[in-house]
Amino acid sequence: MEPVLHRDSGAKLEENATPERRALLGSDGPDPALPSNARRSDPPASRSPSAPGDWLTPRRFTALLAVLIGVLFAGVLVGSQSFFFRDFGYFGYPLAQFHREAFWRGEWPLWNPLNNFGLPFLAQWNTLTLYPLSLIYLLLPLPWSLNVFCLAHLLLAGAGMYALAAHWTARPLAAAVAGLAFAFNGLTLHCLMWPNNIAALGWMPWLVLLASRAVNEGGRTLLLAALVGALQMLAGAPEVILLTWTLIATLWLVAALPLGVRPSPAAATSARTEALAISEHHTALNPAAPEDGRTPGVRPSPAAAASARTEALEISQRHTALNPAAPEDGRTPGAAAARRVLTIAARAFALVGLVALLSAAQLLPFLELLGASQRGSGGYAGSEWPMPAWGWANLLVPLFRAFPSHHGVFAQTTQHWTSSYYAGIGVLVLALWAAVRVRDRRAWLLAIITATSLLLALGDAGYLYDWVHRVFPAIEVMRYPVKFVLLADFALPLLAALGVAHLLESSPTTSRTDARSLLAIGAAALALIAVILLIARLHPLADDVWSATWQNGLSRAVLLGLILAACLALRRSSGPGARAARPQVCPTPLADARPRGLKAALQRAAPLLLLLLLLLDILTHMPWQNPTAAAWVYAPREVALDPRPRHGESRAMVSRAALMEMHTSSINDPSRDYLFKRVALYDNCNVLDALPKADGVFSLYLRPQADIHRLLYGSTNAPPAGLLDFLGIAHLTAPGKFVEWTPRPGWQPTATGGQRIAFAPDEQILAALANPAFDSRKTVFLPPAARAEISATNAAIVRFLAQQWSAASANLEVEASAPTVVVLAQTFHPNWRATVNDRAVPVPAGKSRLALTYRDDRFHAGLGISAITFAACAAGWMVAGRRRRTPDL
Repeated sequence: MEPVLHRDSGAKLEENATPERRALLGSDGPDPALPSNARRSDPPASRSPSAPGDWLTPRRFTALLAVLIGVLFAGVLVGSQSFFFRDFGYFGYPLAQFHREAFWRGEWPLWNPLNNFGLPFLAQWNTLTLYPLSLIYLLLPLPWSLNVFCLAHLLLAGAGMYALAAHWTARPLAAAVAGLAFAFNGLTLHCLMWPNNIAALGWMPWLVLLASRAVNEGGRTLLLAALVGALQMLAGAPEVILLTWTLIATLWLVAALPLGVRPSPAAATSARTEALAISEHHTALNPAAPEDGRTPGVRPSPAAAASARTEALEISQRHTALNPAAPEDGRTPGAAAARRVLTIAARAFALVGLVALLSAAQLLPFLELLGASQRGSGGYAGSEWPMPAWGWANLLVPLFRAFPSHHGVFAQTTQHWTSSYYAGIGVLVLALWAAVRVRDRRAWLLAIITATSLLLALGDAGYLYDWVHRVFPAIEVMRYPVKFVLLADFALPLLAALGVAHLLESSPTTSRTDARSLLAIGAAALALIAVILLIARLHPLADDVWSATWQNGLSRAVLLGLILAACLALRRSSGPGARAARPQVCPTPLADARPRGLKAALQRAAPLLLLLLLLLDILTHMPWQNPTAAAWVYAPREVALDPRPRHGESRAMVSRAALMEMHTSSINDPSRDYLFKRVALYDNCNVLDALPKADGVFSLYLRPQADIHRLLYGSTNAPPAGLLDFLGIAHLTAPGKFVEWTPRPGWQPTATGGQRIAFAPDEQILAALANPAFDSRKTVFLPPAARAEISATNAAIVRFLAQQWSAASANLEVEASAPTVVVLAQTFHPNWRATVNDRAVPVPAGKSRLALTYRDDRFHAGLGISAITFAACAAGWMVAGRRRRTPDL
């Protein structure tokens, strides 16, 4: 990040500008869509009196983006249609409904008893339980509210990227390109299927912007950054959050480096030439008395003269900012650099600490679950679902070696996490060009981040991932290496914005060089597209669709040509080069009028044309990524299972064959397809009807759950009947069917008692459960560590007189013939606490009241920490506000 120099003079320059000058800067005052004083934290860039696209103010861009979202997702917004594709219908929506039902019961959704024999819910993190904006779907009717939730965060993502790019470039058109490219790219659109991921992506640019400002400004900016960081943290997308903070830490490191930003000779010459052009233009408009005695020429208006002088001052300050002098306070450069490093480090640690404390209510339960989960045991080492070895080619031809999957959405053969990570052919070329031509540390940093993330996304095939995994084994927590492409899809729009800003600021000495280099990179991209299509034709894969591939490549080539033409039109109609040329042709104000005719009209339309072409590129890069179904597919319905499985009584189980079939097949009609799988209890669809079942789809499972799941689904053989009886499996998918069920006699209820107790290590217990002779009515297995706590090991007769079950508690009245134990066929977690007659003792002979409660002490402690930290931040905000209002003495 560039050092912030001449902050005060830059702020005064904008504050003291005439209304006309403020209008030329893009608004009549501070931009309301940007965080406070975002413009004042960097010196204004050199600007032409009327740069193309300056009408794209933050409000106008946000309104334009909202209109685009409204048009593209009209059916969803009016409520007749709903997202359903993949994880939205089978993961995100069921969890939202479970959360909503708990909310209206007045309960914290700590435990989910409906899947995998029970597992923590809030601690999963990606359930959005503590995310404040979840109130959108908690208070408003489903499924419409969850669709709005996702689309609102798509709008937030685009507006945030606009704000970040505007802060870096001070060019509305460049910011609009970045905002549009981030909101509409293959990966962001695909992430609409995950409410947690799209929420975290929505806050990502805002957090990068505020975190980079916070280390420079401190105060309220730091507190605002902490609040935004906590919002992203509570959104529950660990990989997005990790990559966001990796990028922020890199920006902090670059900002702390004690290096002055020295421009290349060409950049320095450009700044001097630009200032000279403005000066000459001002002289032409304000000539001195001629030496031959004739009367002076035409005098400009005071506003025009002030505008020209102000602009020349901006360029001079920009040149000075690129060539910083010694500090004015008398300190040596080394002391000033050390002080800056310490300030950045202190504020960075404060920001990270505040975010962690504000999010403690979520982080503490999550960390406990992570340590007890299958990922906490290193179970995800390796490189599963990487980008294919040819994956970079999909940045140019999105359908290269892709095949049509469910509902016409294309997919790659080696990974199924995202259907696309295509950033746009125009965005890619502009980004590559910016990495070459823009003399800015941020441009170089973004280029390095993009290249690194694309290498890591290849997994073991890219070699870098394997090396990083050996150095940092914790990276295996990120299950799919392809997720690293998130950083590339974030960095490319910013690089493209820097490229557009550079185009708008081209000087006479660099204009032709810029055009030639941009065309050269565009020609190289076209050549690569041709090579990719040739490979697709000569070496196709089994599932390739050649007609779709060549049409896809050809349309990218045509769109690239049009985008380059629009960029060249921007160059010709903007920048100091255009201004410098006009006074040389004729020094009169009348001759300085804009060109007329068709060419001039095309040049004026170039900004809007560029944005439309970039949008068209994304909308046509593959078949629509977000198919919808009729909203009524989520409506309550009657369940054709008798007896109906209920929590505390019995469960259903989807067979292994049915799961495999539903993974790989679909019905063409989206509504019928979803209903088919809902009836079959696919993934988490059982939650919609409150039906307990044996499996489910979650990010984290407790290790005993993973062991039982392997016994049930790890083999093509039928699961052990004794184990199914113990787990209460009352219904099993009918053989050869997928939506029909076979009742199972002999199943046992969730709560049983009176069995003989046998102690054995975990390996022997799993082997005994898998034995066809296992009879849970006679024997229960416990680990050796429980021997000291249990004295009643013999069989007894137990009757259950009454049972009352809820998601996180159970109350049982039992009668036993002798001291014994009560067994629950449910996942064990240490947060479950049991008392007998209000005491933590074994079940005695006679009648007893058994109470079980799920109590998450870490959650309640974290909730207190978060509340105290929020109160402290609120107090700090008010104190900082009073200090800002206190006049200097």
